[in-house]
Amino acid sequence: MDSMMHYTSWNNWKKIQETGFLLPNSLEYIFSDRIQSPPWYFLVGIPHHYHEGWVSSGSMRELIIHTLGAEVMLQVPIVDKENAFIREHVHFSPQRLAEVGIDFYCSDQSNPRLQEAHRKYAASTIRLTEYDGDYQVPEILLPQTIPVNELIDVVLFPEL
Repeated sequence: MDSMMHYTSWNNWKKIQETGFLLPNSLEYIFSDRIQSPPWYFLVGIPHHYHEGWVSSGSMRELIIHTLGAEVMLQVPIVDKENAFIREHVHFSPQRLAEVGIDFYCSDQSNPRLQEAHRKYAASTIRLTEYDGDYQVPEILLPQTIPVNELIDVVLFPEL
């Protein structure tokens, strides 16, 4: 796997262009049975050509909402594969949560079914170098800064 798709808003894309870099800005704790680390900042994205599971699970719609419209799609090279991670996002998909009786927008962290979804999500985290392609809704975490001129592709969707 050599690249991933990272979605952002027009405003964030303008900031990325001004600074000249796509910076990792999602603070994540990598904690699973096999991996434990202090919090790192990551770029988060979808493996290139792996959108089907994101769409069918309802996660793509939520990604678009989360990124304030996903108006810009950036194809990002995966440079540091040894420190990149991948996890199964299906555990937090609208479809999977509905199957276990949880509203996607549930914020009750004491809900045992939500806690179980979070446990499975965290436990699915593996190094990208170990990934065999079996996740339904794969989510990549990259701890790397990318100069704008090293982006593989930039797709700008029309401003609404």
